[in-house]
Amino acid sequence: MSKINIQGPEHDVSVQDKLVELHTQLATTDPERQSMAYDEILDIATHGSSEAMYLVARCLMTGRGVDVNVKAGHQWLEHAVSAFDPSRAACFSLGLLHLKSGVEHSNPDYGIGLLVMAFELAHPEALPELLRICGNSVYQLKARKATYRALATSAAESGAANAVEEFKLFCLAFNTSELLDS
Repeated sequence: MSKINIQGPEHDVSVQDKLVELHTQLATTDPERQSMAYDEILDIATHGSSEAMYLVARCLMTGRGVDVNVKAGHQWLEHAVSAFDPSRAACFSLGLLHLKSGVEHSNPDYGIGLLVMAFELAHPEALPELLRICGNSVYQLKARKATYRALATSAAESGAANAVEEFKLFCLAFNTSELLDS
């Protein structure tokens, strides 16, 4: 197995390319290739790559290249969201697990926070999921406040027309007067 020197985890293009290649190997039906890919991903993860940490978590939770160990998978997700450059996929996945009681000691507030973080990191499914929770969930007020703040910040900081439009649509869809203390 070749060692990869990581300098600035997610900013090294060669690391990202290697992770894409290893992810492809995980998708094969060859257990030996999966195992070798897992070992290399684990090596990259232990050097600080949050995306590799996320892939290690997925491998552990699904049994790709390694025996299933859901608890260890959850721990790797925690590492991936706590890393210097957090994985947006890990934020999204762990957020959903906390909201759906999919982890030991689930914390819905933490889950909403992770979904907001995933949105801020540009995860494509984060905003639709937050909006779904805002409209139909026992956590809707908490989610509405968090989403309102995230959209307002995004619109104010970027000034991009689509960010402003998303914020306006959110305000039209939900009674935002209850959120003004946010």
